[in-house]
Amino acid sequence: MPMSLVIKNPETLPDVIELKMFEKQMKRKDMAKLLGITDTRLSEVMHGKRKVNMELVFCLVSPSL
Repeated sequence: MPMSLVIKNPETLPDVIELKMFEKQMKRKDMAKLLGITDTRLSEVMHGKRKVNMELVFCLVSPSL
């Protein structure tokens, strides 16, 4: 019996980032490069240690991502 994968709708920005990384099979460092930020900054955002600016939000919703 095949195992099904259930993906919930992202509720937070870190959830959106994780979903995008999963969909594109990207590592965090690759996503950070695509977003134009450092791997450290992305990690801080994903762990709630740094606030997100609008520029990062626009990058996440851009059609190229």
